[in-house]
Amino acid sequence: MFKKLSIPKALQLAFGASIAIIIAVGIYPLFAIHDLQNKFVSVVDRNVSLLTTISDLRYYTVTYRRFALDYGLTNDADEHQKILVTIDYNNQKMSEAMKHMLSLADTPVIRQNIESFQQQIADYVAMQNKYIELIDQGRIDEARQEMLGPMLAPFNAIVKLLSDLQHDLQAEAIEIKQNEAAHIQTLVIQSAVTGIISVAFVLLMIFFITRKVTVPLDKLIQQMQAVEQGDLSKNLVLSEFAEDELGSAAYYFDQMQRGLAQLAQEINDSVQSLEVTSEQLNNRVQETTLNLATQRNEISQIATATEQMQVGFEEVAIRTVDASQQSEKASHEAQESGEMIQQSIQQTEDMATALSNTSEVVTKLQHDSHNISVISEVISGITEQTNLLALNAAIEAARAGEAGRGFAVVADEVRKLATKTKSSLGEIADVIASIQRNAAQAADMMQSSQEQMRSGLSQIRNMGNSFDNILQVSDRIAGMSSQIATATEQQTSVVKNLSESVSTIYQASDRIADSAKSTEQACLALGNESQHLSQLASRFKLA
Repeated sequence: MFKKLSIPKALQLAFGASIAIIIAVGIYPLFAIHDLQNKFVSVVDRNVSLLTTISDLRYYTVTYRRFALDYGLTNDADEHQKILVTIDYNNQKMSEAMKHMLSLADTPVIRQNIESFQQQIADYVAMQNKYIELIDQGRIDEARQEMLGPMLAPFNAIVKLLSDLQHDLQAEAIEIKQNEAAHIQTLVIQSAVTGIISVAFVLLMIFFITRKVTVPLDKLIQQMQAVEQGDLSKNLVLSEFAEDELGSAAYYFDQMQRGLAQLAQEINDSVQSLEVTSEQLNNRVQETTLNLATQRNEISQIATATEQMQVGFEEVAIRTVDASQQSEKASHEAQESGEMIQQSIQQTEDMATALSNTSEVVTKLQHDSHNISVISEVISGITEQTNLLALNAAIEAARAGEAGRGFAVVADEVRKLATKTKSSLGEIADVIASIQRNAAQAADMMQSSQEQMRSGLSQIRNMGNSFDNILQVSDRIAGMSSQIATATEQQTSVVKNLSESVSTIYQASDRIADSAKSTEQACLALGNESQHLSQLASRFKLA
């Protein structure tokens, strides 16, 4: 049964059994170490947390007493209030620390110590509250005697209790360390015994598997050495091999040996035909070499023409790019001129609007001067009537004699005033007439200026439209130049690629020519090798 077992299965069986033994024997130490690790981590975490909390309690206890002493050293009410706030905060922290310690206490001894600490700290807090009341009542001496007398022993007992608790935790940690060290030593011994048993079993498996492999492998190597020396007449005895991978290798090697014998016989038959074929191939290679020489000359001429074409296209591309840049520059300048014309149109329109407004003002001035003229005529009529009335009054005063002399003087003054007013109205009429003439001339000039402004504005707009057309044409020219430049660059790239392709073909023809020469040499070498192959085939012992 073991003889029919394959090598991979034998290896799998051996290693599987070894692994099973190792797992079976080592599973207990594995779980034990895992449990030990969890227990150790738990104890360490608990002790570290307890020691930290105890340290905090010692700090809060000492701080609690120190602030109580500070309370007795001052009479300031504000300071007393601040100290009381600090004492309350300290009490809160102590309560939180004790609750945390109770949550971590997992042994009766530790819980008993914590409960004892709670009772002692409660008694001490009551004593300290009494001390603070004495301070508040002004009984300073009694309070100090209380602090340094009855309160000192409980405080020292609290500190000693915390120290004892720390020592107990340290002693417990040392005991756990010693117990677990002994446990670890036992696990180490068990692991060592397991390792020795596993190694012995593996060595035993290696011995059987090595014997299963080396005996048939030696026979196979001896047959390979005989074949290496050309002896193909003797074959392997396949019945001496097991039904495994080496048996399969022996079978396939025997088939390979028989194939080599047949191949050697066929090689002897093929060598003669190979010599004839080699000679024919050599003749064809020489003919191919002559044709390649002619082809290389023609390709060289094509490459020269392609390079000249490439130079011409590059020159055209440069000129086209320059023309495109000039077109873009002209388009840019035309665009700037168009913008200036638009500004001129806007300024002219603004000027036309201003002239129109001025014309309206002049027309209104004509109308107002006409109204003033009408008013002047009315005042002139009133002045003439006043003059007639003054004349009539002077006549009546003369008739009245001495009694009307004063009235005559007044009438004469009124007549003079009317005459002066009439004279002033004449001057005003002349000025108004001059204003009306000037206003009429200004209105005519404004009308003429408006017509000229409209004509100029129309011409400027026509010029702007012309510049727009020029700008569009310039843009089209620039676009066409850019397209021409792009097309020229593409043609240049195509010609360049063509030149590179021709160069590649020329280089390929060189390589083909070299290959033809190499082939010719290879044909000669093939003839030599066929002769050598015939000599080698004769070395095999076929029967």
